[in-house]
Amino acid sequence: MSSRYERMQTQVVLRDLEAWVQQLYEDHRVRLEVTVALVLPSDGIKHAVWLTAYRVAGNGHRDVMHTDWYTIADTTSGCIEKAALQMASKLLLDLENDKERAERQSSLWT
Repeated sequence: MSSRYERMQTQVVLRDLEAWVQQLYEDHRVRLEVTVALVLPSDGIKHAVWLTAYRVAGNGHRDVMHTDWYTIADTTSGCIEKAALQMASKLLLDLENDKERAERQSSLWT
């Protein structure tokens, strides 16, 4: 079956995100939500993937602590997963760097 679009494919699938999702939760108690915005061609903008990182307070309230987004191509399979993976790994790196800086700062005062 051929399509009128040239299709590209990434090698990323949802399962590839599991390690990042697990580490973000175990190390930082952060949960992720991924949202896909589908627009009309007449809008003149690209489709996008949003990542929302949040913590759940004791009363069940979600405390959003980070958001990010990437535009995606509408003819690439796996682009949503790839964008989510890039944003999740960047968030994890940022949180790990913040944690390391805080620990160094704390050791200066003790």
